[in-house]
Amino acid sequence: MARVATDFRDMLLAMLPQGSAWPTEVDSNWGNLLLAFGDEFAIFDSRCEQLLAEMDTRSVSELLPEWENDYGLPGACITTAQSLNDRRRALVVKAKFHGRQDKQMFIDAAAELGYTITITEYDAAHPGPQPDYNGIPLVGDAWNFVWQINASDTTSRVRRYGDEYPGPYTDFGNELLECSMRSLAHAHRVLFFAYS
Repeated sequence: MARVATDFRDMLLAMLPQGSAWPTEVDSNWGNLLLAFGDEFAIFDSRCEQLLAEMDTRSVSELLPEWENDYGLPGACITTAQSLNDRRRALVVKAKFHGRQDKQMFIDAAAELGYTITITEYDAAHPGPQPDYNGIPLVGDAWNFVWQINASDTTSRVRRYGDEYPGPYTDFGNELLECSMRSLAHAHRVLFFAYS
């Protein structure tokens, strides 16, 4: 909790030398002078406390553009304006899930964004939504890296990370989901999206 000007005045008064030339009463001339100094110290203390909040992706606000620049966000696939909280969610997902490539990581990352998804994994023996011909590859090994992400067309997401009004809300379109999933996927991974 940030300290206020009177806290700093009291600390400065306590550090004065002892003697009649250095009155330590809060309503003395020294007390009033040190209260003015305390205002500046309180502003500095408050800004230091804010800087600590800016170091956490879940609470960043002022330094959000710098964080986004470091993580390559919002990305070319985001074409609509995002709210501060959607931008922060995308940053949290990018920072938290960077590097992993297992299915559960993608499911957890989508949940962090407020989406519920499942993943259908294909391989050379079972390519795409085509029938399986006794394990004979139909289109080659490229299908080993294809995933279909299944999500609902209309998503009810829970507000988090400082949203003004708590509770679920309905979000139409899944641009944030698609862009975030593609940005997490390594170059060899091919993602398709299917909406029900």
